This record gives sequence, structure tokens and C-alpha cells, in this order.
Amino acid sequence: MKKSIVLLPLLMLVLAACGPTTTDTATDTATDTATDTGTATDTSTATDTSTATDTSTATDTSTSTDPEYQEVVIADLYDLADASLVAFDGIYLGNFVGPTGAALLDKGIFLGDDEHAILLYGITELPAGTVVGNALSVEGELDIYKGLYEVKNATVTTAVDSTAVAPESLVIDGSFDLITEHQSLPAELTGVVKSTSTDTYGSVTLVVTVATKDVTVYADNRYVTTEVLTALGALAVNDEATIAGYVGWYDNPQIVAITSVEASGGEEPESLILPSGEALVVYNSDQNLVTPLPTNEDGWYGYAFPSFPNWNGDDAVALLKDDVIVDLIGVVGTDPGSEWTGTGANDVAGSTKDKTLIRASAVAAPNATFTWGEWDVFANQVTTLGSHTMTGTASELIISEYTEGATGSNKFLEIYNGTGAAVDLSGYSAVLYSNGSATASQTLDLATMLHVVVA
Repeated sequence: MKKSIVLLPLLMLVLAACGPTTTDTATDTATDTATDTGTATDTSTATDTSTATDTSTATDTSTSTDPEYQEVVIADLYDLADASLVAFDGIYLGNFVGPTGAALLDKGIFLGDDEHAILLYGITELPAGTVVGNALSVEGELDIYKGLYEVKNATVTTAVDSTAVAPESLVIDGSFDLITEHQSLPAELTGVVKSTSTDTYGSVTLVVTVATKDVTVYADNRYVTTEVLTALGALAVNDEATIAGYVGWYDNPQIVAITSVEASGGEEPESLILPSGEALVVYNSDQNLVTPLPTNEDGWYGYAFPSFPNWNGDDAVALLKDDVIVDLIGVVGTDPGSEWTGTGANDVAGSTKDKTLIRASAVAAPNATFTWGEWDVFANQVTTLGSHTMTGTASELIISEYTEGATGSNKFLEIYNGTGAAVDLSGYSAVLYSNGSATASQTLDLATMLHVVVA
């Protein structure tokens, strides 16, 4: 009995110790789990930062950079500043074409309304089905280069309810003055070919005299049909021709994108006769030292040319008869650097640069070898142009005066007839040899100057 009483409390103590241990473990586990899930719930609030996507509304500001185009008519374009953004309507007049006749839209199309036109440059495509005569709407940027007005970066759409009317072709008849607002208009001229040249690439440039005015006709061999290029290349000086194209611009007006050429031939002109004792003066058309411009009525023959009187001190200038040099300033085939120098007949230091050379009065014959002792040397002057003093009778025409102007285009060449008889200038030419070249860079047929006398 006594032994039983002692064991019971001990068993109860063991049981008591085991029970609380199981309860604590469950409690800890529940507490840990609750804590962990609570933490996970807290991190879910990070998804609130997704509201940052609201900043996508910043794209709305892009609307402020949309270009604003000024609504105009084509005539207004010639009064606007370079890079102006413009919108206008017009009639599709035509475009540049290649040798096969294929349209070259990227080189430009001509768009006109009423009395004006403009070139759209760099067009990549036109609305489907567009043909010449359709009305188009344009949005683009005005571009001005060397006097040429054009619209680039243009978007072209078919015009809706357009009232644009195509302009009539500009007829160049000699009473005209081509002005900026004539650019890109279709044009037609009939005149006499004054000069013709073909560059190393095959492009043809003509100067055509219409009544009393000269017009340049330029055909880039890449941008006209083979038929047109061949017809232009076949024209010769004094031929009469009718040429159609568009009014282009490169510092000055010219006819470009030629669409047709019709040669009508021309009567052989009467040769220019230079009377005995008279002087013929050829000068650059941009000279500004002689006013008013000389004419036959002033007592001497004066003629303006834009390219031949364009020499510098290192260029040779010659008078030829039947393609043989009879008189000469400088040395053909030699480049002296910037000038030929020597001592003139009047004991003045001479130079072919920035000086006036006048043939000494005792010289009565031309000389195919440039000789300083035959020339009196002066600072640039023009008061002696148009007359010459010779103490003997000449055997041939001579170069009697030469000026290489110190500024600008003041270049003059005087040719004097001291033979005692009138001389028919058929077969005579004045020739420029540039920069030491032995080949002529410019040739002026003196007999043809009847067509370009300054009036």
C-alpha cells in the first residue's frame, strides 16, 4: 500500500510534462504560419506601383509637334520664306522624263493653277490612277536654291472639289522678261540658235535668240527623251527652231525638261561687214564700266556675250582667220601662273592681269606671237574703246585693245580694221584658250554677231 501511493504522483508528473509540450508546438506552428502569410500579404501592396503606367499619357504631348501648313495658292509661294510649310491645290501639268520616256517623278513634277506653277521635287509616288490634267492637293516644304522655287518632302493626294485651272503655256516672243513667277510654267519659243554646246556627259545647252533677247535651253541627257536630245544636238548656229519645255532656274531662267523640238532651218545670214577705220568691241554682258551700252549708231560696233569675254591674266585670247591664229594675246598651250609680264612699248611694266593693253600706233600688222614691244600698257580704262589710231595701212585685221578687268566681268576685246577696205568677217573668229590649254574653250564666230548686236 505504501509503495502504490508513491508511484501514482510520479506517473501524473510524467503525463503532465508530456501534454504541455505538444500544445506549445502547435501554437508555435500556427503563429509562425500566420506571421509568414501576413508578410506575403504586405508585399502584395507593391502591385500598387503599377499605377506608374499612367505616365503613358505623356504620349499626348506628341500632338504639339504636328506640322502646321499654311494654306496658300501657288502664286503666294514666290513671296514666302525658304522652309515655309505650305498646302495648296493645282493641276498636274507634266514631269521630267528619262531617255525612254518613262516618268521621273523624283526629279520633279510641275503643278499649276491659273497663271502660275511650281515644281514638286523628290516625289516618290502619286495617288493611284493620277494622270496629267488631274487636280492634286499638296502639303510640303518650300525650298529655294539658286533662285529656283520648289516644294520638297511633299505629300500629294487627289484634290476634292478643286477649282484649280491649268495655266496656259507661256509663249516667249521677244517682248517678254522672264521673271521669278514664270518658273515651272510650260513654255514655248521660236528663235534663231546663237550658240550650241555639248558637255562630256552628252547634255546639250543652246542659246536661242528670240527677237532681241537670248534664252538658254538646257537638256540634261538623263532627263529628256533620246529623240529630243538628238534633235537639239542636231541644231546648228543660225538654225531656226521651235522648242517647248518648262521654265527652269539656276541663277537665271532657262528652258528645261524639253518636251519637243522642231527645226525649221534658217536662211544663211548676211555676214557682218566691218568698214575700214572701224573697230568692233566684244565685251562681257555683265560689264558695268561702259554706259550706255555701245551700239552701231554710236560710231562703233559693240557686242555683248556672256561667256567668251571671261578671261583671266593666265588665259590666251586670239584672232583667227579660217581657223588659223593671226593675232594673239598670251601664249597658247602655256600657263604662266597668273599672268604674262613684260615691258610695254611705252616703257610701262606690262601684265595681262588687271591691265589695259593698246596696240602701239606704229603696228600695222597682226602677230601670231605675243610681243610686248607692240603694246602700250595702261591701268584699266574704257575711254579709248571703239576707236584706234594706226599710222600705216594694215595687211589684216588686228587686235587693237585688250582689257582684263580688275573687278567683276569688265573684259573687253577690240578688233580694228585698218586695211583701207571693208572686211567681210566670214571666217574670222575670236577664241579663248583657258588655263594653258592648247584647245579652245570658247569660240566666237565674228560673222554671226549680226544677230546679237546690242540695240
